[in-house]
Amino acid sequence: MVFYDSAGNHGTMKALSRESIVLKAGRQKKIWLMGVSALFVVLGFLMILAFPDDAVKYIMFFGLISVAFIVGGLVDTSKGARIVLTSRAISGGTLRRKTIPWDKLGEVWTGNETIEWERSESGRSKAISCQTPYGPLGRECLHNDRQVSRQLAIDWIKALRDAPSETERKTLIRKFRRNPPKTLRPLAKLDPVERAKAEELLEEIKHLRGEYALDRKLEVLQYFKEKGWAFPAQGRRTPKVIFGYCILIGVAIFWIFFFGLLISMAFS
Repeated sequence: MVFYDSAGNHGTMKALSRESIVLKAGRQKKIWLMGVSALFVVLGFLMILAFPDDAVKYIMFFGLISVAFIVGGLVDTSKGARIVLTSRAISGGTLRRKTIPWDKLGEVWTGNETIEWERSESGRSKAISCQTPYGPLGRECLHNDRQVSRQLAIDWIKALRDAPSETERKTLIRKFRRNPPKTLRPLAKLDPVERAKAEELLEEIKHLRGEYALDRKLEVLQYFKEKGWAFPAQGRRTPKVIFGYCILIGVAIFWIFFFGLLISMAFS
């Protein structure tokens, strides 16, 4: 039977692997990382062709950006950045991992493409916080490659934190390890607690604005699918959504035109 330590690594000891969950960086995250890295390389090459007199400057500029981006991405997708949930504790972090027993875990919240939590201490002890990368592309369960959104991961963490005993946490982990529902239930058929949660999220994304609005909407959409809830079809093609698609198409056309201009300048 497979064994996982606090970093989510494999071992040979016989252990209750069914009583642990390891959330790793998903394949989508790795594909996105490789794609953006390749884009930097291509863009740098085109700039060198277009402006050969400033080749050294562009090599240094795009080289530094590429290296910083790749190193940061490798740290985020490494084994050390995995979140490990067991019946006794939660482990997370990146360069400095922390393991916190469930009875010592305090608040859990979302940051800028992260999940964060803190260790609650009694008396005058200083609270210890932990930050783990968790972007809108989500993570995957190591045991079955199930996609897990940040919203669902927080639900799991809070449920395990609030469980009254280790036995109850083992039961919850076995439940969470299952595959997501194959059929979707409309909101009218959800129980009162589920329906209240669904309506709260729908109300939240209805008023979202700003830079991360689209990421959050996609995250909520994924969460509905993971929970087996049917996302309401009405209102998903509003003028604002259509306008957003127009903006995305316009940006794509701009970059195609920009790259075409650089190539024409390079070979003119």
